[in-house]
Amino acid sequence: MAPKTVRFFPIDKEVVVDETQKVVDAAKLAGVEIKLPCGGKGRCGRCGVYITETPEDKKAPDPNGMERVLACQKYVTTDIDVFVPFDEEGRIVAGEDRRKAYDGKLVPVVKARGKTQLGLAVDLGTAAIAVSVLDLKKGNELYSTVGDNPQSFAGDDLESRRAYADKMGDEVLRKAAIDRINDLMYIFIDDPEDVKAAVISGKPFLMESLTEVCSMTGGPFCLGGTELGLNIAKDGPIYAVKDVSEEIGGDIIGGIIGSGMDISEEKILLIDIGSTVQLAIGNREGVTVCASESGPALEGGNVIFGMTPSIGAIDSVMFRRKKINYTVIGGVSPSGICGSGLIDILANMFREGMVDAEGRFTRKAKTFSSEKGIAVALTDKIYVTENDIAAVMKAKAAVFAAVRSLMKEDKAEPRDISKIVVSGSFGNFINADNAIAIGMLPDADREKYDYLGNASMTYAKNILLSEDVRNRADEVRKKIKVMDTHNELYDAEFRDAMYLPNKKEGLFPPVKKKLFR
Repeated sequence: MAPKTVRFFPIDKEVVVDETQKVVDAAKLAGVEIKLPCGGKGRCGRCGVYITETPEDKKAPDPNGMERVLACQKYVTTDIDVFVPFDEEGRIVAGEDRRKAYDGKLVPVVKARGKTQLGLAVDLGTAAIAVSVLDLKKGNELYSTVGDNPQSFAGDDLESRRAYADKMGDEVLRKAAIDRINDLMYIFIDDPEDVKAAVISGKPFLMESLTEVCSMTGGPFCLGGTELGLNIAKDGPIYAVKDVSEEIGGDIIGGIIGSGMDISEEKILLIDIGSTVQLAIGNREGVTVCASESGPALEGGNVIFGMTPSIGAIDSVMFRRKKINYTVIGGVSPSGICGSGLIDILANMFREGMVDAEGRFTRKAKTFSSEKGIAVALTDKIYVTENDIAAVMKAKAAVFAAVRSLMKEDKAEPRDISKIVVSGSFGNFINADNAIAIGMLPDADREKYDYLGNASMTYAKNILLSEDVRNRADEVRKKIKVMDTHNELYDAEFRDAMYLPNKKEGLFPPVKKKLFR
């Protein structure tokens, strides 16, 4: 290849590469240190830098508007400018974000003594497990990553895993989860003795399968690291957040706190989207919660090219002039589609008349016969089938049916809701217009929508670092009333929601009314 020039800013260094190399290799040649916490495997997402093609006038680039990529994955194919982030102390932070995980008064669950005091926060989800390593003395998040939950061998949903545990026992499921947490932690941790405490937050039964090794009651549960099998410091406490009910995890409390519902004068609606959708509605006077099994599609399960919102996932899709455009997490070649991308795909196909109200491909869709059935291509390697569409339809129907049922239980009208907060592992990336277009989220003023991202993980971090949050969580538990969705009201709402956008007239703006039968 012809030589390519790579300029690094604001360091003001330059290097010429004579063969195809990655940005991190060019940085090494230029003497620019970019740390690779996961060894350059593209798993942690922490070597993020910003790039743009070098302009003809050779002016220094403006970081605003530059493309964020992973230095360990992005190849140099033309002359480029690279902006490497620094923190306030002048350290390169491309490899270590060192973001504040909690801005209030730090009172960690263990006293931070000595030079290295780390804490581990874990979100144990149905489809994925996320881990974060924190500095207990400064409250900084040092590293984080996510991996698939290996418990999926026992089924993609919680009911299947409960059935497996009833027959085979919890131990195999528990060991699978703990082994994965250890594996993800070891991406960053050299000495387990540096990790002095851990907090695990997650969905019901997943947490139950962990806490059954402990006879303590109350919440959160406290276990010993060696007792559970987690490789942290000897006798380091592990706090496993207690479920709210058999079907609602304690992680919903993180969403309630994060949304400000428990201290709000006005009513707030929280929608936590995952394989199990959990919802809450209320204010400082009281909160009603419910849950619904939505299936694993929006977390990467039951979809051929589905994946968690990690490096390589298509996270947004746009149809423009019959051309499919998309963005990919990490700026690398796409390897699959995460939940927000699937919502965008279904919404765009519906708008273009490529699927009908029941989610079947129409003549307008350019289909082909794949190994998995009739499909529509997104790239030369990635496609979606009618079965994929059906899985997303089931997930969106479960979300909206639960929303409608909860609002009726609370006797709340749309005008009564001051804010609608969406959380979940892809909660920051979801396109509200598209989610409304397919009948997943309620049609409300877009200014009412707010996004929390992974509230379960945020909750785990805050419990680890803050006594105020731990006390506030105890108060929230006292305000919660649980609603059961195993009833005819929910079932009727679900059946109507299995249409695009919904079988009932007037709930959503018309998209392709002529497609209804």
